[in-house]
Amino acid sequence: MWKTDRHDPDSVSKNTTDVQIRDLDLPEGVTSLGRTVVVKGELTVREHLIIEGRFEGYLAVPEHGLAVGKQGTVKADVLAKTVTVLGRATGTFTVSEKMEIRAGASVEGRIAATTIAIHDGAFFKGTIDPTRTEVALAVNRYRLKQREMARSESDPLAS
Repeated sequence: MWKTDRHDPDSVSKNTTDVQIRDLDLPEGVTSLGRTVVVKGELTVREHLIIEGRFEGYLAVPEHGLAVGKQGTVKADVLAKTVTVLGRATGTFTVSEKMEIRAGASVEGRIAATTIAIHDGAFFKGTIDPTRTEVALAVNRYRLKQREMARSESDPLAS
């Protein structure tokens, strides 16, 4: 049996394995589209979403946050709890809590959110209407429910 002055070999190998597994684990409840990923279409996510690649279409993250990374590009109608943009985003943004446009980011389109932060060095072109947030959220949630019902009727395996 192998021994050292500091550690029992069983505890060393167990601790090393734990550290390696812990280092490889992704945060729970986060989905990421990597820099080389390009998605066109409709995406509904039930956890936080980080986009480092490109997305175009309809994007629903109704109960979680969306982050567009520095290399990310989004051209979409977006429904989310929070949105943070570090890259480029174009479209209609319906946000139930907070939309944040960070320094170096570029956003064009319409925003309906109760709280909006545009940092120094960020670019924004479009309209912001915090007074219509509740109506926009209700309409978008209704549309999301309709999409989900249509999808489940056309695909018996979808749930």
